[in-house]
Amino acid sequence: MSADPWMTVNEIADEFKMRKTTVRNWITEHKLPASKMGRKYLIRRSAVLALIEGDEAQQPAQPSPRLDAPSEFPRSAEHLNFDG
Repeated sequence: MSADPWMTVNEIADEFKMRKTTVRNWITEHKLPASKMGRKYLIRRSAVLALIEGDEAQQPAQPSPRLDAPSEFPRSAEHLNFDG
């Protein structure tokens, strides 16, 4: 596993004990940078930790570009749940 894994909205909500709508709101409000792969958002775990810990005040979050090139995709998507 990488040092800074990609996570889905569902994984973030489960791990940090919060609602999925909260995570989605952070993304749409540009408080949490996310990349979109198909219909799913992928978020770096470090970005979630930074937001929760208040580090976003020091460095405003910028939306990440879409993941279009295959070389930019996470190495493995087996852990992702695509059931919605």
